[in-house]
Formats: sequence, structure tokens, C-alpha cells
Amino acid sequence: MIRNIRRVIRGCGNVPGYGYHPGTPLILLHVFAVFILGTLHRDLEYGLLSAGVGLVAFGPVYIWGAYERAKLGEKDFISGLTDDHS
Repeated sequence: MIRNIRRVIRGCGNVPGYGYHPGTPLILLHVFAVFILGTLHRDLEYGLLSAGVGLVAFGPVYIWGAYERAKLGEKDFISGLTDDHS
């Protein structure tokens, strides 16, 4: 379980060979936009609720992508260690 959480955290950042997670700016923009729209529609509490719903809606896809990126990065790293470069 801890290994999977570490993979997700690693996948959210810069993975060698894959770069930064392309979804990070998108999910931040989405949550911020939903927060602003909710706040303008009613009040601050509604904006926070809207941002939470947006995060619940798109967060799992982002986390899944981060996990897969980290797993692929580890696989490439391990295969790079075992390749015979003679």
C-alpha cells in the first residue's frame, strides 16, 4: 500500500524519460475554475463543495495516470540496469 502511494507521488512529478505529468496543470485549472464558478453562483461554501466534486470526478483518472507513469518509469529504469551495453 505504501509502495503504491509512493508511486503515485513520484508519478505526479518528473519521471525520467517521461517528463512531468501532463495532467497536473489541467486538473489544477479544472478544480480552480469549478471553485470560481461555484463561488460566483452562490458563496464560498458552494465553491468549495463544487471544487471537491470536481476533484472527486477527475482525481481518480489523474492518480491512475500518475501510478502508471511511475510504474513505466521504474520498468524502464530496471531494464536499463539489466541491459548489456558491451
